[in-house]
This record gives sequence, C-alpha cells and structure tokens, in this order.
Amino acid sequence: MSWYPHNPAAGQKIQGVAGTTPCDEAFIAHEAITAVLGSTKTIHATLTCGEAAVDVTTAITQPDVARNLVVTGNAGATEKITITGTNLAGATISEDFTLSGTNAQTGAKAFKTVTNIHTPIGTHTAAIVCGNVLGLINKVDGAVMVKSLFNKAADAGTLVTSASALESNTYAPAGTLDGTKVLDLYYLV
Repeated sequence: MSWYPHNPAAGQKIQGVAGTTPCDEAFIAHEAITAVLGSTKTIHATLTCGEAAVDVTTAITQPDVARNLVVTGNAGATEKITITGTNLAGATISEDFTLSGTNAQTGAKAFKTVTNIHTPIGTHTAAIVCGNVLGLINKVDGAVMVKSLFNKAADAGTLVTSASALESNTYAPAGTLDGTKVLDLYYLV
C-alpha cells in the first residue's frame, strides 16, 4: 500500500503523552538542484526600447531551473522593463526592473518560465540573464535551514522565505554554480 505524500501545510499535530497539548508537525524537505552559472544563461537577445511599447513573447530562452533574473541597460538607461512568467506552481508572476544605466538590476523572484518581456517607449537597450538565486519548491514561513551542501561540502548561502509567495522562497548559494555540481538543501517545513 502506498501513501499519498504528506502535506506539511495542512496543520497536522503530533500527539503527546496523555494530558499534554499536541504540537505542530514539522518535516525536513530535501531539494537537490543542479544549475548553470546565471550569467551564462541569456533569457533573450538584447532588447531595444523603441518608439512604441512592445510585449516580447518570442525567442525567449527559459531558465534551466526556477531562479531570479538580472536586467542590465546601457549608458543612460532609465526605462522600466516588466517581466512576466510563472513560478514553480505554474502561477503567473511578474517583476519590474527599472534600468539605471549599466548597473545590473537584480530581481528577487524565482521564475520557472518567462512568457512576456514588456519594453516601454525609450531609446536604450536591456540585456536579460539568469541570476544565481534559486527557487524553492515549498512556500515556507521562517524556515530553518538544517543543512546546505554544495558539491558535498558545507555551503553558507542565503535563505529567503515567504509564507505568502512561492516565488519569494529562494536560496542563493555561496558556491559557484556550473551546471554539474549539486546543491543539496535540507530545511524544515
């Protein structure tokens, strides 16, 4: 007999000894992620803001795993680029990137897919690549990282959690992603 996977968000309790109050259950989630270095993964060829606003929906290269995006303009760029896509659950998400010259604008949301890139009226260009902040498969609130390993060695990366937005649950590894090394994350949900 097989059991359906347990849902840690269902609010189950653990029974204590007689006369005690049951406490919340917790589970250890394990994710094994292999991802390329973000800057090597271009989402779209350089885009040019023109005389009319444009929604780009073709020639988009998808992220290899759910991850954040980075948008960089050229000198003097101040336009706002809006990127729309989906999170790991398939829900539609979007994020705005206001260009600031050649300074990279780093997003915080983990995109599984990119479906639309909105470029406004303007005269500058924008390059869009993947970042190195990876999306988690669980929506958690104040998760406790039990262990993080990169290529089987301890990793002192950064965990960000959100109880309300799946795409805002991310981990930025301290190790350098290269498409072959595995990032193993163990955390409480």
